[in-house]
Amino acid sequence: ADYSASERFAGERHPQRYQDAALSGTPAGQRESYGRLDSLKDRLLTAVRTRLGFVPEALDAEVGAQGALASALKEAFADFSRQGWLQPTKAGWIPTDSGFLFGDTMARRLLEVPDALDFESIAPR
Repeated sequence: ADYSASERFAGERHPQRYQDAALSGTPAGQRESYGRLDSLKDRLLTAVRTRLGFVPEALDAEVGAQGALASALKEAFADFSRQGWLQPTKAGWIPTDSGFLFGDTMARRLLEVPDALDFESIAPR
């Protein structure tokens, strides 16, 4: 995966504006570009909201953080597990039923991890 930059697209919800844009050949909706750190944070936001499992070591390897990101995330995930919000499985960490209620709380803490680690210095491009 390339974490140098990412793009996010949002569709047009108003039918008439969508039709006008489509007929004029103009892309409908919004297009947003964001950088490497924001791309990582976007992945972390989904980490506590997926039933498929999230593996901190896999993300660490993808971004080249040399174990530092995985260690910090595992500490946070262990705290979430003690709260009863996440549980470890063979597929990775998954939220419990109560964990879905505290997804925003967990996400806020995870978003602090890359900044606290000085992500750009531990995972150079």
